[in-house]
Amino acid sequence: WVSGLGEEGQPSPASNIIDVKSGETVTVTLSGSVPSYIYNTGGNPAKRRIYRTNANGDFQYVGEVLASATSFADSVLDENLGEINPSADWDAPPDDVSADHPDGPMLGLTAMPNGILAGFAGRSLFFSEAYMPHTFPKNYSLTVKSKIVGLASTSIGLFVMTQGKPVLVTGSSPSSMSATEIDNNQACVSARSIADMGEVAIYASPDGLVAAGENGVNVITQGVFSREQWQALNPTGIHGYHYEGRYIFFWQNGAQSGGYVFDVRRDTPELTTLNFYASAGYNDPLDDTLYLVVGNQVCKFDGGTSLTYTWQTRELRLENPICPGCALIDAEAYPVTFTLYADGVQKYQYSVPNGNMFRLPAGYRAKEFQIKVSGTGAVNQVLIAENPEELQ
Repeated sequence: WVSGLGEEGQPSPASNIIDVKSGETVTVTLSGSVPSYIYNTGGNPAKRRIYRTNANGDFQYVGEVLASATSFADSVLDENLGEINPSADWDAPPDDVSADHPDGPMLGLTAMPNGILAGFAGRSLFFSEAYMPHTFPKNYSLTVKSKIVGLASTSIGLFVMTQGKPVLVTGSSPSSMSATEIDNNQACVSARSIADMGEVAIYASPDGLVAAGENGVNVITQGVFSREQWQALNPTGIHGYHYEGRYIFFWQNGAQSGGYVFDVRRDTPELTTLNFYASAGYNDPLDDTLYLVVGNQVCKFDGGTSLTYTWQTRELRLENPICPGCALIDAEAYPVTFTLYADGVQKYQYSVPNGNMFRLPAGYRAKEFQIKVSGTGAVNQVLIAENPEELQ
């Protein structure tokens, strides 16, 4: 069978042997109804291809007829036969639960370089012929130790996230793929959390978010969430997306839910809390936009009116107590609400109207400070000093 796109399937069982001389005519009876998956496309009808053996026993191309044809008259001379049948080992991907595939249909279709697609079922990993997404030869498949949860194609290879240790698969051809198990027990607990970030793949593990890349497999939220805090987010339900170098993910645990933006572009990753929950999302590479399903609406992330952010520093500890006297905020939009804490006590709050210097209250000295800013536009820097000369 050949679809309207020219997708050739596996050969049918061969007929009984018929001995003929070159040039003699053999009428081939074509039986069986056209399967539903052999479809017409764009006016191109589905067909059947006919092959016959040569003197060496190899099947060579004879001709093709419409899929609805019931017979074919073969009188082609031996020297006019075409290519040797390329699809002898082509297999359709598993599409149901069977004795050959007890783990069910192939899942997780992922595009790799060189026109190769990858998918999985249970502990089995399948690869398509290059630029032939309809065939996944069994002799290309690999088996890993633990059940596969999902796949991510990165710049260094295909990361296979499992219920045990992750696996890195490399190779330029589907027939020469090799798998290396990474010695790190960071299982993937949510297939929807897997996101290809370019050089690394990020996914949710029992301990936190994990980055798998050239530098190995590492928990990147170790300094952000404790294990108890992470487990409270119900990591098995986390789903995440890549957007402009950031990993955006959403969580739900019973009646509680929320979202975070995790910026991994910095030496010290930054976490931003979102005040809404999305049930699904898709990063469209054509218009470079992340679309999210929020309630019953499809929303464009970072595409509407800016939300109000609140950002706060850690405690900044000085060697000697001081009393800061002035400050300046360089922002893209004003007003910006500025709050100053000294030794754990709020000392000042001010709605900053512009980028000019403003005075801070006197009458105290402290060694530990925290700064909080809130607004809608980007803040480039916050400067605080004891006097205007230091500020300059």
